[in-house]
Amino acid sequence: MQIAAATLSEEHNSRRCRSGIILDIPETMTAYSEVNALIDQECIVCIRNVSRVTEMLQGKWTLQILCAMRTEPVRLSQLTRLFPAASKKALRASLRSLEMAGIVVRRDMSGLVLHVEYDFADDMRTTICSLLDHLARWGEILEGKEKVPIP
Repeated sequence: MQIAAATLSEEHNSRRCRSGIILDIPETMTAYSEVNALIDQECIVCIRNVSRVTEMLQGKWTLQILCAMRTEPVRLSQLTRLFPAASKKALRASLRSLEMAGIVVRRDMSGLVLHVEYDFADDMRTTICSLLDHLARWGEILEGKEKVPIP
């Protein structure tokens, strides 16, 4: 079973699951209950994975920190200058949370002076930057739409 990237096609037996994902159902699966079971299972997996990511991104200052790290490693002092409303305690807590999740690595580069940098883990940079790009594009689209008043 594959998730269709485009629209429903008449050539395939396609169904939309409850979360809106379009699924291509193989022709060999004709029993309605089998199809619904697969759709429900696919939806559950999708919802679980998306919920895990959104829960992690909802941390205080998390998105701001990730955006600041897109181009280069950052230091805590840089983050406090970028986000003056954020306390060092809140920024440290968010950085620790991201570090525990394996998204960010802490590099102690101390010599005579304490110097700690935070950067994306090697396998996370491309994924997180892509996600941030998509979220930014979605924000641009939403900003451009005219808001319709609710009657």
